[in-house]
Amino acid sequence: MTPRQFALFLAGLILPMFYQRLKFAMNRSLFHRTRLRDKSGLNIHHGHWGLLLAMISTWMLVFGLRDYASIGLAGLGWGLMLDEVIPMLNMPSLGRDIELDIYGNSCNATTTLVCIVVLASGVLFLFFH
Repeated sequence: MTPRQFALFLAGLILPMFYQRLKFAMNRSLFHRTRLRDKSGLNIHHGHWGLLLAMISTWMLVFGLRDYASIGLAGLGWGLMLDEVIPMLNMPSLGRDIELDIYGNSCNATTTLVCIVVLASGVLFLFFH
C-alpha cells in the first residue's frame, strides 16, 4: 500500500464519524426519520451502509482489485461501522428474551442473506477467475 492509499484509507476511516457527528449536532431531527426506514420498515443505521461498503471492498480486494476505490471503500465502510459500535453497546435493551426472540425469528431472513452473499461471491469468483 502506498502512502497515498494509506492516507485515503485513514480519511475514509475518520471522515464518516466527523460527518455523522457534525450532522447530528447541527440538526438532530435528520436522524429521527428517513424515507428508507419509513418505506422498508427496517431499523437501518449508517453502520449498515458501512457493512455494505466494507463487504464490497472486501470482494474487490479478494478478487485482486487493490486500488484506490477498494481501499477508500474499506476505510469508509469501517468508519461508518465504527461510529455505531459504542452507541450500540450502550443501547438499552428491551430484555434478553425479546432479543433472543428476534434472533430466532430472523433465521430464514438471515439464511437468505447469507445465501445471497455466497451466490454473489460465486458469481464474482467466476467472473474474475
